[in-house]
Amino acid sequence: QAGAAPTAGITRLWAAAAAVVVMVIEALVPAVPFAAIVAMNAVLFGFWGGWLISWIGGMIGAAAAFFMARVLGRSRVEQFLRNRGLTGYEERLKEHGFVVLLVSRFIPGVNSVISYLAGLSPAPFITFILSTAVGLVPWITLFVCVGQAALTWRAHGALLGAGALLVLLYRFVQRRRPVGNT
Repeated sequence: QAGAAPTAGITRLWAAAAAVVVMVIEALVPAVPFAAIVAMNAVLFGFWGGWLISWIGGMIGAAAAFFMARVLGRSRVEQFLRNRGLTGYEERLKEHGFVVLLVSRFIPGVNSVISYLAGLSPAPFITFILSTAVGLVPWITLFVCVGQAALTWRAHGALLGAGALLVLLYRFVQRRRPVGNT
């Protein structure tokens, strides 16, 4: 029985490493569901373990997508994303770098795409990675709470708090957006 503890620890470490790799894949492939992976990380590793694994994997994946875009170039990235209307986003990014990247992280369903678009833009990597570090926090927190709620009903207060935070952030962003911009 004494030999079982180190084996369990090693298995858990490999599981955590695999979960980080899955988060990296999520960041590189826009079709992979971010919310489901983060919630599953919370189920498997608990609130803080799932949160940290998701954040680390999300950061590594975002950086990888950013640099892939820089290496592959516009035509290949546009082909991969199937979206040629990047000019408006790029203009806003040039003017308001950090804020545009941060606010973009709050738009559901475009998390992976933002990293590629930022890689195509002249945005400095430090601006991109700092906005990503901050921008991932509310989404990861929300979906970790969802994963924890799947295990226990005690997490509902945290889930409601995370949801309220997202609503407040959305309203703040909407008020700061100039009239006429969509």
